[in-house]
Amino acid sequence: MKLQEQIRRILKEESLIQKIESQIEKIGFLKASMMLGGFEHIVNLLGEDFFTDNYKIKIIREIILTTDEEQLSFQEMGENPLVLSDEDGELTQIEFISPNFVTAYSYGGYKYSQDLDDMDLNYEELPRDVLNDIYITVLHYGMDSGVLKE
Repeated sequence: MKLQEQIRRILKEESLIQKIESQIEKIGFLKASMMLGGFEHIVNLLGEDFFTDNYKIKIIREIILTTDEEQLSFQEMGENPLVLSDEDGELTQIEFISPNFVTAYSYGGYKYSQDLDDMDLNYEELPRDVLNDIYITVLHYGMDSGVLKE
């Protein structure tokens, strides 16, 4: 392949990626993914690097907003709560997710039977691995519920 042909191919790919990104910004990720053949197809087109933490948060919000609920529990999604910490006889776990924050509960006492506290945490405050776990759980929920096409 000649150098000019390679340059044209790269420019076409970059133009396509820009068009997809623009479409996602206009109509949202869920609609764009349906139009473009599903989530996996968009990942293949845009690459994993496109899905930054901020973008993952946008997708989480979009999927939650498709429900009739103000928040989703991990139990409703068929998952166990996400453990944030389990230290010194105190267990803190995320049990609910909302469009703008997660709700974590702390338990203590014998077999963690005592409610200690609850707190709302913004997605941006969460450790990256916890955010990724939420993202994957919500993606699966979206696919299982038909909101997001694989």
